[in-house]
Amino acid sequence: KLVVNAGGFKLATKTNVLVVDDGLTVVDLKLIANAVVKADPWPQPKFRFEVEYTVNGKTSRFNVQEVAGLTVEEPEYRADNKANKPPPNMPAIAKYGEVMLKKAIFVRDLTFFEWNRQVAQGNTIVRGTVVINLLDEKGSPTMSWTLTNAFPKKIQGVNQATGSVETIIIIHEGLTIANQ
Repeated sequence: KLVVNAGGFKLATKTNVLVVDDGLTVVDLKLIANAVVKADPWPQPKFRFEVEYTVNGKTSRFNVQEVAGLTVEEPEYRADNKANKPPPNMPAIAKYGEVMLKKAIFVRDLTFFEWNRQVAQGNTIVRGTVVINLLDEKGSPTMSWTLTNAFPKKIQGVNQATGSVETIIIIHEGLTIANQ
């Protein structure tokens, strides 16, 4: 039995091959190329994020695949200053951000939905701290973003059967970034 294994080709096998000592044996084999897998035009890696939030002293977690809006913006100053630099002792008007979390998975934990319900139904916005950790292949945090005075603004695409949510928008009043 003769087996040929060549890179980029399917395994080729020929049975009942006669090999003679000190002789030349000729074998005809047909090599078939493996199917070519078309690469994505832009090889974007898949990221994993863990979102940890603390509201009313209780901390919970869920995972998301995409995060957008983790930006720090320059504040707008109250004085008419064309260079957008603060005059001495002039307070700035803070620009609050929105962070969008996509493809979230919740495993038997409904505390985030309870937090959203409190915000949606109450006259007082219940604020909390949200920490977004970028995870490496082993699941360890490599970088984190902390959102202060945060609260959920909108939840879209809830699938209760799978515990998944398509999009979550969180409002915050401050963002700090840390490397792990």
